[in-house]
Amino acid sequence: MADAACPRSGSHENELEQLLERVASRLRSLVDQLPEQATIVGSGDVDAIRELMDRRATVIDSMAVASERIPDLLAAEAPSDRASRSIRDTEDLLERLLEADREAARTIERQCSELDHELRRTRAAGTAAQVYQGTSQSPPPARFSDREA
Repeated sequence: MADAACPRSGSHENELEQLLERVASRLRSLVDQLPEQATIVGSGDVDAIRELMDRRATVIDSMAVASERIPDLLAAEAPSDRASRSIRDTEDLLERLLEADREAARTIERQCSELDHELRRTRAAGTAAQVYQGTSQSPPPARFSDREA
């Protein structure tokens, strides 16, 4: 009977290793796209950023599905060396991804601030132009005249 438990345990271990490697692989694909992400975010192209986010959401959703069983498998038994390596790899990849995302957020905030500054300058210039045009036009017609009635 003890022999029957061994294949089952090995099966859980195999499943855990495969799931962890699948998640790490998907994270690696996102990390591999970080140079493209930096270029797209730096360009300020809203449509390209939206497309990038949609692609990332698809990968993240697939990771979530793939990782649903991981907590139960980890609770059932201690991870193997291979699974532990996958966990460390996943943590490293996730940290790289999060740091790149923080940098992208800072870039977007900087771009928004610059746009806000430009918008304020444009509005101020428009207001100044209206004031200038108003003073350079001929004076408005008199509402009263000096004529005797």
